[in-house]
Amino acid sequence: MIITGVGEVHRPATLDEALSYMADHPGARPIAGGTDLLVALRARGSGGGAVGGGSAATLVDISGLAELRGIWCERGRLVVGAGTRFTELAESTVVAGAASVLARAAAQVGSVQIRNRATLGGNIVNASPAADSLPALAVHGAVCVLQSARGGERRLGIGGLVTGAYATAARGDELLVKVEIEDCSAWRSSYIKLARRQAMAISRLAVAVLMQFEGHSVQDLRLAVGAAFPVPGRVGAAEEVLRGAAYSRDGARVAGETAADEMVRVSGVRWSTRYKQPVLAALVERAIRQCAAEEGIDSWPE
Repeated sequence: MIITGVGEVHRPATLDEALSYMADHPGARPIAGGTDLLVALRARGSGGGAVGGGSAATLVDISGLAELRGIWCERGRLVVGAGTRFTELAESTVVAGAASVLARAAAQVGSVQIRNRATLGGNIVNASPAADSLPALAVHGAVCVLQSARGGERRLGIGGLVTGAYATAARGDELLVKVEIEDCSAWRSSYIKLARRQAMAISRLAVAVLMQFEGHSVQDLRLAVGAAFPVPGRVGAAEEVLRGAAYSRDGARVAGETAADEMVRVSGVRWSTRYKQPVLAALVERAIRQCAAEEGIDSWPE
């Protein structure tokens, strides 16, 4: 397939070569799976709109760099190479144990074909508000590690890297090389994605929840929502409803309503608000109850 507007594709053999090339070629765009970028470039070349910004005259093909692939543990944290594909995440027993919300989110990305190509790093830096990985990474306390030939290494949280819809704080010569994720194997978890169909669909809403219990009390709660806020992050006001309190279904309901109210407060009233506000409240309540059911203090489905 010929994509109008791509003048050169450079295929570095090593990460150092890729970083050096990007330092010497401002505006070069890295490409790995290409499931977002190629669609955007093709649309731009045919005169349509493009997702995530302008066309790229030069591409840096980093799909073959082994240094960007892999899943391992380091200093008590799970580490995922930015070039790791979603199929690998969804099928990894290590990810399922330490970062179960991310594993569940990965299994719901696109289709089998897309998961076989799309990478975690690409999903992050494309910075779509509906990106499946972002709410999961937010509750898992993920840290994104970027590298450049001249600036060395930078570490940013998800909320620090993604600054808006299709916008990041990554510099033009930087590559996202890996993501460090807190080990949450002792937490109960839930991830719910709402889309127009079961596969090959972008999230209309996504809810990621991690909970720790002590008896019937909620020791801690982490909640993040996708496709509802301009930047990824946790919904602190909703978390505080149950944190440190005795678990109850009423508490789960109030936490859901609080999350929905926060969406309206932060994002404003839009054409979709009349639909999204009550649905988000219900999804958050459901996700919290699923965690409690996993703990054995609630039942879902009833």
